[in-house]
Amino acid sequence: MSSQNVASSFPLPPEFYKRYTDENLDKLKRIKEHGIEAFTSAGDTLPQDFDIFDLEPPKVITKGSYTMFNEPWPVVDRMRTLEENDMQQLYPKGEIDKALELKKLNNSVVFNFVELLDILVKDPDRGPDKCEQIKLLLINMKFLLNEYRPHQRDAAIDNERTNRTAKACYKGDSKALQRINSNTGKFKKLMEKFRCCQNGIGT
Repeated sequence: MSSQNVASSFPLPPEFYKRYTDENLDKLKRIKEHGIEAFTSAGDTLPQDFDIFDLEPPKVITKGSYTMFNEPWPVVDRMRTLEENDMQQLYPKGEIDKALELKKLNNSVVFNFVELLDILVKDPDRGPDKCEQIKLLLINMKFLLNEYRPHQRDAAIDNERTNRTAKACYKGDSKALQRINSNTGKFKKLMEKFRCCQNGIGT
């Protein structure tokens, strides 16, 4: 595949898709069933411009990375660290109290913003450097918040599963639900009669 094709936003399909004809796939199937020697001895010919076994699906990539739209993507889906993005990590590594660290970063943002206002009055030339510091603080906050997303996803899946289970139970036991509603109505009527009797005794 050409580099221009890889870098394109909407790349064309690779040229080797044209090899997957019914004829070539039938040849591959017979070779796998009877062997290549039996295939050639029967008078059949192999493709000249590529290896017939190239038509088999490639092995699944289990580690490393792959390229898509000219961007590297890790095989194991994970969030890139700040160091991998050439940025300084301001909060400790390892197991931390994310909520506490977010509060610290938020306080630092407020403190640096107040400093920025003072700098813009006294020495505006230092303003861009202070803005970069605030930007780094906000990026660190963003990375910490993104670490909550797997938990948010799991919670959403559990919630959806619970809702579906509840709906299935209600649907499968609609008669029992109707009986509960009917008994609830009867109970309300009895309670109203009881209140009327109490009022009559009280008077």
